[in-house]
Amino acid sequence: MMTYKDIKKLVNASYRNGVLHEDTVMKIADMLDTRDGKAYLRGIKLEEQKKRVIVAVPTARIYNDVEKWYIEVFPDKTVEVREDAFLMLGPKITAGDMVYDASLKHRLDEFIEQIEQQYE
Repeated sequence: MMTYKDIKKLVNASYRNGVLHEDTVMKIADMLDTRDGKAYLRGIKLEEQKKRVIVAVPTARIYNDVEKWYIEVFPDKTVEVREDAFLMLGPKITAGDMVYDASLKHRLDEFIEQIEQQYE
C-alpha cells in the first residue's frame, strides 16, 4: 500500500506544463493495484477540481461578457459557466471547496431561516 505522499508524487507526475497527460495516467493506473489505483484517481479528480471554477447563473446569455471578468479574477483556472434556472439575480461561484452564493434565492432562504429561528 502506498502512502499519501507517494500518491501525490504520482498525481504531480501525471501533469506536463500544468496539463493532465492521459497516456501517463493510463500507464500509472495500470501499474497500481485496486486500492492504490482508486486513491490515485481520487487524487487526480481533486487536483482537477482545484483548477476549475464553476459559475452558475440564471441565464448564461446575460453573463457572456462577464465571463472575461471571471477569467481575470481566477487566473490559471478553467472557468465553466452553467445555467441554473433556480437562481435569481446573481451568480453562485464554486472554486474548489469554496462556494459563494450571491443569488437572490440564497438571500431569501437565509432571511426565512433567520425569521424561523427567531420565532421558535
